[in-house]
Amino acid sequence: MWQLIGPAGTITIILVILIISGVKILKEYERGVIFRLGRMVAPRGPGITYVIPVIEQMIIRNLMDYKKIEPETIR
Repeated sequence: MWQLIGPAGTITIILVILIISGVKILKEYERGVIFRLGRMVAPRGPGITYVIPVIEQMIIRNLMDYKKIEPETIR
């Protein structure tokens, strides 16, 4: 199969996979922090975010873990 695609096709497929792997989706109750080469670059909120593969790393935190929710009492 790789003989049919050729070197240009192989490089194109690899680039497409890298580009798609950088797309991250944060839910409404999640926040992310972007680290580029170990340094914090920017916090990110909910929505679609792009992370440069291999160079950047995203740490995602769930805000529901930090919020104290008191149980309701039945009257």
